[in-house]
Amino acid sequence: MTTTDRGERDIQDFERMEADDLPPDIERAIKEFVDGVDSHSPLLDCLWGELYGAINANQWSGAITAEHADRLRRRYLFNYGDKDGSD
Repeated sequence: MTTTDRGERDIQDFERMEADDLPPDIERAIKEFVDGVDSHSPLLDCLWGELYGAINANQWSGAITAEHADRLRRRYLFNYGDKDGSD
């Protein structure tokens, strides 16, 4: 198993484990961002910013942990669409 395989599996396990615990604004921002990527939206930069802001706001309010926020950022914002999921 490569480091990348282990990292992607960790992310998938994390998402399954904590998917029900996401605040509604993050869930909505993720859906809108993913839909925007899929439809090649011209507003993708705005959708990216909305998701980034939702993650940050929930981290700083204590609704999600810093680890959870980091994993969400890595999964959706900084490596979204990468086949290998590498950093």
